[in-house]
Amino acid sequence: VVPLAAGGISDVMARTVAEEMGKTLGTSVIVGNKAGANFFIGVQAVTSSKPDGYTLAYLPSSALTLGPIHYKDRIPYKISDLQLLSTLFRGHQLLAVAKNSPYNNLPEFVAQSRQLNAPLVLGASSIGGSTHLMVEQLGSVAGLKVQTVVYKGEPPAVQDLVAGNLPVFSGVLPSLLEQYRAGNIKLLAISSDKRIAAIPDVPTFKEQGYPMIDTTYWAGLAAPAGTPPDVVDKLHKAVLSAVQSQAFRNRLQPDMEPFTTSPAQFLDLVRTESARWEKLIKDRKISLE
Repeated sequence: VVPLAAGGISDVMARTVAEEMGKTLGTSVIVGNKAGANFFIGVQAVTSSKPDGYTLAYLPSSALTLGPIHYKDRIPYKISDLQLLSTLFRGHQLLAVAKNSPYNNLPEFVAQSRQLNAPLVLGASSIGGSTHLMVEQLGSVAGLKVQTVVYKGEPPAVQDLVAGNLPVFSGVLPSLLEQYRAGNIKLLAISSDKRIAAIPDVPTFKEQGYPMIDTTYWAGLAAPAGTPPDVVDKLHKAVLSAVQSQAFRNRLQPDMEPFTTSPAQFLDLVRTESARWEKLIKDRKISLE
């Protein structure tokens, strides 16, 4: 079950994993899309299913971390309702500025932003999403105030960035790569641990003095809680085989890399990220209202 509409990158990755898992399991793995309500509909369809290993959830990171924080009084499931299997991939986020921006690197950006008499205006596709929170995290450690302008998706924000109508944008590489290669925007930093091959001249936050800015987006698979251990083990092995396949790797975006975990490591990742984001959201007084 994919809690998103068909056709996007998440849907493509889920279908590729399903096909490759089917080869290992010796059966067809069918993908169904149940979008809506901030992933609630799709995830609840899995948590309410029989825990026999025949119904799995494809889970974007925000369904396990940010969703339960932002919608804690309305979310119809708990992490304990799921048997996490493994993550699949992780991708990284970028800080971008307009072509005519005076900032050429992260230290310049931080130093000059501190001198502003008004909050830093940031474009993002959502309030409280991981790209927004990455800049709020930078603001927290660097002493910057952030005012977020919300766009309906990344493409219109990138258009405003190119036009010089938006000074700063936080997003993912697929939305930015074409304009960057055309010389229409500047990329100041990427949240990966090391530089990536697609944009080798873009430095990391880490090498510019901000190692704590390591925000990633990822996705994983889970079964309903109560799935028998032997079934969990069989499914986990099938996931690992799928992620190692060339077909899966061919589908990864330029900023994405294969990333797998054990079920225990997956749960630890969710708990660690949830705690970090919950503290930041509280400290920065971030609200979806």
